[in-house]
Formats: sequence, structure tokens, C-alpha cells
Amino acid sequence: MGSYFKYPALEEHKKLHLNLISNLNNLTENYNESEAGRDDLVAIFGNWIVNHILNEDLRFANFVATLEG
Repeated sequence: MGSYFKYPALEEHKKLHLNLISNLNNLTENYNESEAGRDDLVAIFGNWIVNHILNEDLRFANFVATLEG
């Protein structure tokens, strides 16, 4: 299970997660129930699903799978 520590882009991957948390914190601090607030939330999660989960997390999972055999 510790093989993910060998992932060459681990620090960058962690930064992406921290950036999402920061964006969500900023959004919740400034959130109102306006349409613009909802649109921002949808954009953040849409981007996260499409760009992060389907690309970055898949790349990470493939790396770990090659190490674990």
C-alpha cells in the first residue's frame, strides 16, 4: 500500500487536492444562494471530475497498479 509514496508527481497531486479545498473554502465564505454561486460550485466540481479524477487520479492509480503487480 505504501507504493504511492514513490509516485513521481505526488507533491503536485497533493497540491491539486489542496487547491480544490482552498477553492471550496473561498466559495463557501462568499457563497450566497444566487445563480452565480451555484454556477461557480458546478464549475469547480465539473472541472474536478473531468480534469482531475478522469486524468490525474487515473494516472496515479495506473502508477500504483504497476508497482503492486
